[in-house]
Amino acid sequence: MIEDACQAHGAMWQGKRAGTWGDLGVFSFYPGKNLGCYGDGGAVCTRQPRFVKKMRILRNLGQEVKHNHEAIAYNSRLDTIQAAILRAKLKHLDEWNDARRQAALRYNSLLEGLPVKIPSEAKDSQSVYHLYVIEAENRDELVKALNDAGIGAQTHYPKPVHLQPCYRSLDIREGNLPAAERASKHVLSLPMYAEITQEQQAYIAEKLKEFFKK
Repeated sequence: MIEDACQAHGAMWQGKRAGTWGDLGVFSFYPGKNLGCYGDGGAVCTRQPRFVKKMRILRNLGQEVKHNHEAIAYNSRLDTIQAAILRAKLKHLDEWNDARRQAALRYNSLLEGLPVKIPSEAKDSQSVYHLYVIEAENRDELVKALNDAGIGAQTHYPKPVHLQPCYRSLDIREGNLPAAERASKHVLSLPMYAEITQEQQAYIAEKLKEFFKK
């Protein structure tokens, strides 16, 4: 099982961290992630020795020994500067995640009573709120109103994966996955980062209330 933990650095379920449940755990270090470098980067984690050699070969042009290519592969080595940045930031990850969780709790309180669906956490889980995603009717108009007020709200996934052109060969048609399709029309992300202030969140909530009053 390959576990996609690309947006879940530090998240937990039943006391166990995301990325450690599967045979392989995959993380992204894109700059916007909870643990991000200054460019593109990522990592694959495993406790199973049988996968280690294969991953090392696949990340390094298909070679274990230089100029001896055992597989058609990639050039996916994390460069030293990015690794140094991540190493320096890693010790702050739990602190930053705690700040995101506190910001999410403030949002939950500020948005109470508004006609929006706020995030919820499953039993025995702990989110690290890479994003704070709500659902609302008139999503596109709401995003525009927030943007016009200087708030960086956005829609991260306006088209569900099964309707992307690259998956046409699967013949999964519109209407086949109604929950995903409905979410794609209603979700939007409010600003979320470790340093967001109470004043900024209060302003965002105020603009949301103004929109729904209209």
